[in-house]
Amino acid sequence: MPPPTNTVPLRIAFFGSDHFSCESLKRLHQFSVQTNQVESLHLVTRSIKPTGRKLKQFIEYPVAIEASKLNIPVHRVDTSPHFHGLQSYNFNMAIAVSFGKLIPRHFLESLQFGGLNVHPSLLPKYSGASPIQYALMNDDKYTGVTVQTLHPTKFDGGDILLQSDKISIDQEDNYTSLEKKLGELGGSLLVQTLREKRYSDPKPLNSSYPYSYARKITPKDAEIKWSNTARQIKRKYDALGKVYTWKWVEVKKKNSKEPVSELHRVILDDIRDHRDNYGLTEPGNYVFRDDRLYIKTADGTLSVNKIKQQYHNEETAQSYCNRRGTNGFFQSP
Repeated sequence: MPPPTNTVPLRIAFFGSDHFSCESLKRLHQFSVQTNQVESLHLVTRSIKPTGRKLKQFIEYPVAIEASKLNIPVHRVDTSPHFHGLQSYNFNMAIAVSFGKLIPRHFLESLQFGGLNVHPSLLPKYSGASPIQYALMNDDKYTGVTVQTLHPTKFDGGDILLQSDKISIDQEDNYTSLEKKLGELGGSLLVQTLREKRYSDPKPLNSSYPYSYARKITPKDAEIKWSNTARQIKRKYDALGKVYTWKWVEVKKKNSKEPVSELHRVILDDIRDHRDNYGLTEPGNYVFRDDRLYIKTADGTLSVNKIKQQYHNEETAQSYCNRRGTNGFFQSP
């Protein structure tokens, strides 16, 4: 007679990639050391892809770096056939945290306890790939973390097993700080789910939060509309990092006697929001003062100190204005 499912030690394949998944992996490793509930723990992540100019740069996934520090075995999978190579390890549970790909049905169905997922939102709110970014861009006052089962054919379609209380989003939170805050909470909820063996006899919880979809972020999302409020644009920057706008510039062409007007992308960084208009009247107008560039929004201004115009290196606001003048206008889409 096989042992009861609640006494079977776990042989876990942990699927992850980013800093958010690192927190769950660290807590899970600590749990495996402190208890006999986990027999083995392996990391499964994706292959390193070349990036940067001429595709010569290879950047390791943060979770693989963390696994190496903890002496956790690392496996690479990119397509469904690669999962067949994991069968020999006799895993009985998958845990996916920001893996970014669906775990194939054939692999999940081979696991005695199926799979779990840690998601950084109060599901079903912000189902999808970008819950942290959307919480910041929408200037939400709170968010949270959910542990759910893995669905074999769609993201965020499993049963909710555990959900955190509301976690406040501070005025100064950005993606990095909120990711860390939710990552630590997610790791704690994951360990609680395992310790209480909610995977053994799942009892789905009902969530009172409304459904919304947080689609994958694209480069277009970082484009600024100066008709938005200063807070809206600042929150976009908090969520996405560097944002961009446009500026008409006069360019001398080799085969033209007269300069040609071109619309160039201008990337902005080191951004603050202000209520004062500083004498500016039209959204997109800017003026240089106090070592920063102040740009008019719908209800106030943004100030920036790092600027990268198309075909130029990143420079300070002072350097930019030395070239372009201390007053000007940025174009909205």
